Amino acid sequence: MYIAQQKFELFEDVYRKGMKSAAKKSFIIYQEGRLSFIRGDFKQSLMAAKCVLADEQFQDEDAFILGLNSLFSLINQNDNEENNFNDATEMWEMATSIFPDSQPLKKFSKYFSENE
Repeated sequence: MYIAQQKFELFEDVYRKGMKSAAKKSFIIYQEGRLSFIRGDFKQSLMAAKCVLADEQFQDEDAFILGLNSLFSLINQNDNEENNFNDATEMWEMATSIFPDSQPLKKFSKYFSENE
């Protein structure tokens, strides 16, 4: 809610409190990644997505989507384009093998098929 309202300081307060007491920290880390993405810190949002994926044993579709959006944003900034595209390809292939019916992931498929 605070992210949508762009009340980032309030989000950070809730985040810090949540990390101290949350049983499932991956949800909190995902929300931090979303905030980082909104703020344009795509390396941090990618790191958060990868942490969530590792913690959730790659069973979090939203974390895959955050990771892919972060990688494409880094590519658009001309940040290590080839490596980031290779990472995006690998992440997308894994995501679609786990979530084959995901509509958000299918939107990425057009991008990959155009660049093969």
